[in-house]
Amino acid sequence: ALKIRYDAMRSLGDTAGARQALEALIRADPQWASTDLFNHAVELYNSDQMADAANALEKVVEAQPDDAKALFLLGMARYNLGDSEDAKKHLARFLELAPDDPDAALAKEMLKYAAE
Repeated sequence: ALKIRYDAMRSLGDTAGARQALEALIRADPQWASTDLFNHAVELYNSDQMADAANALEKVVEAQPDDAKALFLLGMARYNLGDSEDAKKHLARFLELAPDDPDAALAKEMLKYAAE
């Protein structure tokens, strides 16, 4: 029911209602954040909706603080939004958790670039 409410609020453009439904959904089912919400965030990111993607990824990271992929994508979204300080924080944490991940090389490059 909470997922339906969240989807309905988003479809209606009710940002505040969607946020409340999302927070209730994450409290009720934290695992949902690391699967469905992450997948939704990837869709937003891939459709160049960086602010919405970053907001969704923040919720994923709140529910699953050691989700390396969410941290990586959040870092990339924050960088694309011009927030290089926050991007660096998330990318560095991603590298701590997953130094051998296929995206680690890109994260290292982004950290170097953001430091300039």
